[in-house]
Amino acid sequence: MSQSATQEPSRSSAAATATPSARPETTGKTDTLPPWKVLLHNDDVNEIGFVIESLCRFARLSVPAATRCTVEAHKKGLSLVLATPESTRNSCRATDVASPDGVD
Repeated sequence: MSQSATQEPSRSSAAATATPSARPETTGKTDTLPPWKVLLHNDDVNEIGFVIESLCRFARLSVPAATRCTVEAHKKGLSLVLATPESTRNSCRATDVASPDGVD
């Protein structure tokens, strides 16, 4: 066997060195989420007390406001709980809500 058959192929210097890519220019604008609404639908599964407690806990409504939303959903089938204002819609975070009996 000749010596050239056992040698590794030479690597080019261009492949061995990498130049850092330039960062894309930013415009200073941030992406914003579109406004969203939280709607409460009537159902025959959840008890009214649980719904009111959940609205107080997760939507941060007062007990009277949560009660009004719950009664409206019960009577009309649907209630607007809250709508995000322009200034706070990006600060909201998702929270998992479990059903009262622990079954999702």
